[in-house]
Amino acid sequence: CVAGTDGAAFDPLLDTAAITHEVRKGQGKPDYSAFQGITDTGSRLGELLGELTITEVEVVGIATDHCVRASALDALSAGLSVRVLTDLVAGVGDESSRAALAEVEKAGAELV
Repeated sequence: CVAGTDGAAFDPLLDTAAITHEVRKGQGKPDYSAFQGITDTGSRLGELLGELTITEVEVVGIATDHCVRASALDALSAGLSVRVLTDLVAGVGDESSRAALAEVEKAGAELV
């Protein structure tokens, strides 16, 4: 979605009261991994997770064969325990999505 448009906004049904940090990616440039994203204070996701002593992440989103794959692999490279919630991902292509999930599982992620 285009930044600043309704499509880029949180869904009105989402209670944002518990959201303490927001990481934005793809702001005017192609980014696939959430680890390429930046917070409002300029930190990258990996830095933020380290500061918060987060050791495990669950990965969901669109698209399994691109962004989910890249985010899961970067999280594993950062030494995090990774779970991909397969009911909460959607891919561009069936075959490429299956291949992406197999790749992240082989790299050490748990598929749930």
